[in-house]
Amino acid sequence: ARRAVVPLLIGLAIVALLSFLGWENRLRKTPNRIRSARVGVQYGAMFSLPSKSRVNRMSLQLDNQIPRNQKPVFCAVHPKEPDEIVKETTTIVEEDEHIGKMWRAHGQLVVINGTLDLKGKQGAILKFQGGTEAVFVWERQQLYFVYLLPGSKPPTVGEKVFLSDKSLSMVTGDHLAGATVDMLGRQIEEEKEVDGRTYNIFNPVPTQSDLQTIRRSLLTGMTAVDSLAPMGMGQNMLVIGYPKTGKSGLTLNAAIAQKDTNLRVVYACLDGNQEAVESFIKENDASDFTTIVTPTLREGDSTKSLPASELAAQRVIAASTAVAIGEHIRDSGGEVLVILDDLTGHREMWQFICDEVLAAAGGRNIFQGADDSAMRQFYSNLFQRAGKFNRAKGSGSLSMMMVLPNRPPVKAEKNEYTLEEFTSDLVNEQTRQRLRLLVDKGIKLTPDVLDKLEIPAPGTRTIETLAWIQDIDALISLSDGHITMDETAFKAGRKPAVDPSNSLTRVGIGSGIVQGQAFAPVIKKVAPRLRLEIAQVLRDGDQVLGEIKTQRETAWQGIVTQGLGEVRSLAKQAVTLYSVRKGFFDSVAAEKGAIGVQETADDVWNKFLSGNEDIISEIEKTQDISEKNFERLTGFVDSYFSDSR
Repeated sequence: ARRAVVPLLIGLAIVALLSFLGWENRLRKTPNRIRSARVGVQYGAMFSLPSKSRVNRMSLQLDNQIPRNQKPVFCAVHPKEPDEIVKETTTIVEEDEHIGKMWRAHGQLVVINGTLDLKGKQGAILKFQGGTEAVFVWERQQLYFVYLLPGSKPPTVGEKVFLSDKSLSMVTGDHLAGATVDMLGRQIEEEKEVDGRTYNIFNPVPTQSDLQTIRRSLLTGMTAVDSLAPMGMGQNMLVIGYPKTGKSGLTLNAAIAQKDTNLRVVYACLDGNQEAVESFIKENDASDFTTIVTPTLREGDSTKSLPASELAAQRVIAASTAVAIGEHIRDSGGEVLVILDDLTGHREMWQFICDEVLAAAGGRNIFQGADDSAMRQFYSNLFQRAGKFNRAKGSGSLSMMMVLPNRPPVKAEKNEYTLEEFTSDLVNEQTRQRLRLLVDKGIKLTPDVLDKLEIPAPGTRTIETLAWIQDIDALISLSDGHITMDETAFKAGRKPAVDPSNSLTRVGIGSGIVQGQAFAPVIKKVAPRLRLEIAQVLRDGDQVLGEIKTQRETAWQGIVTQGLGEVRSLAKQAVTLYSVRKGFFDSVAAEKGAIGVQETADDVWNKFLSGNEDIISEIEKTQDISEKNFERLTGFVDSYFSDSR
């Protein structure tokens, strides 16, 4: 009997194996027809249906939108119909049918209850049953967020939606230099002759194989940036700060600093300051190499009040349009700086997306969750479009400077607090222990003491503000560097008010075989250990900003202060940095203050211009300086101050 069983088992095993291989072969032949369906509760269970039909995927999870200890009992789902919640079933949709139905509208921004996973289809054109066309902006939990194209009539609730084979595109080329375009890339005023090519507005991020290491600095003309937190060609950089801290001044100076370079500039006026930007660019003779993008439609009514969510969608599209113009320049082998002067629209759009997902389940979004991978993906589709192409791809580069406004902190309501007031769930036990030690030593818990310890006063740190802070931290981790603006320094008159201790570039950091480099080599030669020295001088610490303790501090303050429209060449920065680091401005600072330092620095530069043209040319072309010319530069500066004594 045993001898008969063994061959039988072997035969059954062979049949099972052949059956499995045959089934796998069927799967490989129809990969596009297979869809995964998530129907697990809260965390989701994954399974696949090998079929020739598409499966209506559902998610009954919150994607970590709410902290675990605050999660409600309901789960986030999307509605199959506008007025009902999807049941725990799967709906089969035939290949030639629609991909969703219109759920509800917020102005031109429409939410669709979808049936397919459209990730990677950003920018695709969707068509409604009634003929209306819309651009697909984003998807979450199979809710599609689309923006109706100009001239489209509003769709009706429940109207079927179909996916077309077209994508939102524009015509970009040299004709856009000096032009102002709307959010769809169309010229607003004077129509120049079109000599470009059609480009998609939403494009995938470059692949790693197409990129090379960043090795050259993108100069902003501001000493505080180029010497402390420089940008590299192909880098993305965040500019973070509270309102009224000089963020726009920094980006505008960075734009006009490209006047004598081969770099093109695309400036997206996402916060609605189009007229001011156009005027500044024109006054500083930067129009010929700058394209301005506005978050509006050229046929739109500027006086019409729009829903906040619709405005946010317009800003998201306008930002992508600006990057698409830059991508054309990069793909053609050129260098371009794309400036997005306000990412508030992206944050508001993401907030709206999360609210709609939870509204579909009858819930309320009370916490964003900064480490949410879905949020990071939303921003990565923008951030990671920057990069430096390798030689095989034409060696072009696209650099991005993006302004991320910070929410002003809530001011403390009391002059002194007791230990018992720190009982919120937002204060951990370790923090309470630190506070208890202070109280035991007789130290009062005043707002100033709490600020020094970086402990928020009771009532100033809510779930919403905590979420805002964590969101910013998450975006910083996605970027290649960040510049933080200091509110107190700005009010004290230091502009740009760059906080050196909280600003850095991550290009060149790491242990790779080939190191990137954002710093100009000449800066390192004339002022080694510069970042440490300036950070020590300009730190807030125990001093009150505006009170200068030493002559050297006054000198540094004078050197890093630059007004709106005042940019410096790299050669001038090199001469000035060497002078201040050697202490040559100390006596000037004692006699005439920071203004006297600036005047003396200008005089040194004006005299250096005569007879040193070859040194200046070398620095501007190579961002470096030879040993021979370095000796000539330092000799000139040493001689200037020696004679002036």
